[in-house]
Amino acid sequence: MNFVACFPFVATSCYQRPTCSQLQRAKVTQLVVGGNKSSRRCWFPVVEARLELVKICGITCEEDARMVCEAIEKRRKQRESIGEAIRFLLGVIFCSSSKRNVGVETARQIVKTANHFHTQVVGVFVHQDASNIIKICEQTGISIAQLHGEVSRQSLSLLPRWIECIPVVSVRPDGSWDTSAEYLAQVLGCWVLFDSPGGGTGKTFSWNNFSPPTHFKWILAGGIRPDNLESALSELSPCGVDISSGVCLSDGIHKSPLLVDTFLDLICKLHFNETQQQR
Repeated sequence: MNFVACFPFVATSCYQRPTCSQLQRAKVTQLVVGGNKSSRRCWFPVVEARLELVKICGITCEEDARMVCEAIEKRRKQRESIGEAIRFLLGVIFCSSSKRNVGVETARQIVKTANHFHTQVVGVFVHQDASNIIKICEQTGISIAQLHGEVSRQSLSLLPRWIECIPVVSVRPDGSWDTSAEYLAQVLGCWVLFDSPGGGTGKTFSWNNFSPPTHFKWILAGGIRPDNLESALSELSPCGVDISSGVCLSDGIHKSPLLVDTFLDLICKLHFNETQQQR
């Protein structure tokens, strides 16, 4: 599950994010761009990496947050290498049209519980501007923002540095994606999440036709389930995976303890097997 990542240098103050214009002026043409028919040479150093981020998204209540965090903590104690190698995150959704939408007070309780287990929470924002994202993060204690939609992504250069950003790129059902979003990857240290259109649909896109990016860290989302996790990792070698519907109960809202356990056990098993093979 190896991939190659490289990050270009964009000159900015150490206290300021690159602006969109700075990003667009950067040498995008020197990157090997995934998803494009013509590959372009990468002039930047490459860094090898393995699966290092796992996010369980769509947490809607403190009870589910505690259950998931306890399940993660159990694996950390069973296999110390898991906790050292993989960053586990929870996700809460701020989108009124989503059935997993949460309010500020619920999100605050989820963050409090996650903090107790030394686990961070990602706020998922859909078509929200920078001022609203900052306000919600301040009110809830969230310090990671997942940015869906053009409005949210345009907020990237306006958010303070204490908010870590994960911009989202939609992948069409046929596996193609809009390479005009390439500049997002040039934000130093920024992960990019690839998801099916609309997000939260529980549907996969065509993995066979998808050309994974090879020059930045990326997260695979969209229809990930315990029964297709191994295929996803072996076929695409993402640096992170994001699961939501795949570990829900039949209501599609609350998390299933059984499915969460199954998913985390698979993560541990696959990580352990990979580590053994590399020795």
